[in-house]
Amino acid sequence: MVLLGIVFAMLFWIPRNPGMILFELGMGTGAWFFMAFNGSRMARVGFARLSERVSFLLGEKNIISAGNLRMRKGRIVPLMVVLTLTLSSTIAFTVQARSFEADIRSEVAYAVGADLRVTCTPHPFSFATTIESYPGVVQVTPVLMTWGQVGLDEFTVVGVDAIDYAQIANFDSTSFNGEDPVFVLSRLASIANAIVVSEALAARWDKRVGDFVLLQVGGRTAPVQQLFYITGIVHSAPGLGLASVDEDTDGDVAFGLQVPRSAFVLTNLGFISSITDITTASLFLGDLVCVADRTVITRALSDLPGVSATTPETFNLKSHSFATALFLSTVEGLFSIGFAMSMVLSLFALTLFLGSIVRERRRDYAILRAVGSSRRQVIVIVMSEFAGTILASLVLSLVLGTVFGFIQSVIVFALSPATRILPAAISFPVEFLTMVLVVQVLVMTAAAYFPALDAARTDPAVVLRNL
Repeated sequence: MVLLGIVFAMLFWIPRNPGMILFELGMGTGAWFFMAFNGSRMARVGFARLSERVSFLLGEKNIISAGNLRMRKGRIVPLMVVLTLTLSSTIAFTVQARSFEADIRSEVAYAVGADLRVTCTPHPFSFATTIESYPGVVQVTPVLMTWGQVGLDEFTVVGVDAIDYAQIANFDSTSFNGEDPVFVLSRLASIANAIVVSEALAARWDKRVGDFVLLQVGGRTAPVQQLFYITGIVHSAPGLGLASVDEDTDGDVAFGLQVPRSAFVLTNLGFISSITDITTASLFLGDLVCVADRTVITRALSDLPGVSATTPETFNLKSHSFATALFLSTVEGLFSIGFAMSMVLSLFALTLFLGSIVRERRRDYAILRAVGSSRRQVIVIVMSEFAGTILASLVLSLVLGTVFGFIQSVIVFALSPATRILPAAISFPVEFLTMVLVVQVLVMTAAAYFPALDAARTDPAVVLRNL
């Protein structure tokens, strides 16, 4: 637990670099092994007690199996450790792959911003009506961008129709530092000269919500100065990226869809258009019906001169950059190899260990046969003991695999060429993992039957003749 605590602390509070990530992996591996070992010791005794208490349902032979689980620490614990490590590896790779996939999808959806993202050469705001005429497109809003300046700080001024933007964009709870996006954007829309500034700019200007700030804004023909009223603080915005990008930020921000300059502010589209005399936009965000064919819509819009359209589903992440494509291909390959190896190793480990345990305990089985146990009773005893070992390992593996799958997904994403905007999320593939674990348990149970059958065939006269 101490090692795992160190790994968690390093994940969230220590700056990332290759040396620290290698140290995290080493500490995580150590924590994984020690938790598997100690967990196996505790699970062995726990399942032994459970077996004794349910003997009234499973029969008195279950007490013998419980005694074997309790006494044979030197053989059962190593078997459980191997099973726990291999099973938890299978679960961890599955959870890691699904969590990483969910992370990428949510980051892409947030970077694209909405169901439909249209970039183009400067088009009038009325181009939104043209896009809405396509089948499946419900609502479209233009996004105006110009430059702004306060002192030496240069940033992007983003003009949006706050109400439409709130309805169309794919917001996250972290967009406005936990505040409801609809509330923040409604407050922005209620005041013509309102503005929502980034955290970094608000800190540098020593401004808070309710203060005024004088901005120099780039107009169509000349810069203009305008006093704005701060109504909110923005951390990030869908379709626009991080509200402020630090100089030491590594990798691609928002997969290349980050707005220009190192920071941006949000203001009302109509007001900023009236003071700057800018009536065109190069970015339009749209909402689609759930049954719309996104490929057909993006192709039709992209056929227009100077227009490019994409959706979160059609956004080709691999073609974005060679570094991203190489990283994703490597991760996919490692996940596939790790999953396959862990699954195969767990089956081989069980078969080899069970066969070895049965051979070493032929004397015990011979004594059971000599005192009157039938072959069927010996098989039941051996199978119940091995089933307890498998179930104990499975329960422990579910816990460890989920925890370390999440940790590994965070570490892997930290190595990505892209900069994370949204918080890491864990995704547990219940259906797929259930199918995989059921197959593994069935195969393990079948593998345990043959050593049990071999134990039942023990000849007491041969094994015990030298006693």
